[in-house]
Amino acid sequence: MIQGRRYLGALIQSDHKDLMSLPLERDSFTETSKFVSGRDHRIIVYHSSKLEKKRMIAFMKHFGKVYGKVRRIIGSGDSDAMEKARYYLEAENLNETIMLPSLKVNSGKMRERFSMMGKNALFTNMMDTKAEDLIDLYAKRNRVEHCFRIISMKNLASPVYHWTPQKIRVHMFFSYLAYLFLALLYNRIKSWIDTVSLTSAMDILDRIKIVYAARGLKMVKRVDVKSLEGAVVAEKMKLLDLAKP
Repeated sequence: MIQGRRYLGALIQSDHKDLMSLPLERDSFTETSKFVSGRDHRIIVYHSSKLEKKRMIAFMKHFGKVYGKVRRIIGSGDSDAMEKARYYLEAENLNETIMLPSLKVNSGKMRERFSMMGKNALFTNMMDTKAEDLIDLYAKRNRVEHCFRIISMKNLASPVYHWTPQKIRVHMFFSYLAYLFLALLYNRIKSWIDTVSLTSAMDILDRIKIVYAARGLKMVKRVDVKSLEGAVVAEKMKLLDLAKP
């Protein structure tokens, strides 16, 4: 930690199961202290219904994909199928939840995972700020940082420059511009899909693509949509018209 600086961060759940096991009512918090990273910190453990729903949807989608793939691996009849399945489950961090060779689900591990879905543990040295304000600050900062990371990964906005302090500011401007454009699209999509979030809006848009195909001397284009939400957005925003000659 930098001496004299105020900071706020989140602890890794799997490394602090003692904090994650603290009993909490829905959408509530509790405070404690813990020795972390070489010093004592103010710890805020909280539960968020929105966070729980988001994590639950993501986990069940991931779990279904992994379970299906493991079943196919074992059903292949390969001599090393069991070993492949075990390595795959370990890589996906589900080796203690999906049991081999029966493919039964460890109900105890599932309950443990579900109990932590809506919880976060924050650490900070800010003693004069209300816990509610710190929780709100972290949630907002995390959403913005996540969007910026996706914008960068998908190369949605990045000037072709060597990195200097001045040009980093230009990159920040491009990123902020892309973020504002994303927020504009999110507000449009929110009126059609009530469950959309700022981050999931990018996933929906990423599944809408214009595909070009050559047919003899002609170039044919079509709009390819790979999700139900994407189909709604494509229709409402009249993106299908882009494929018209």
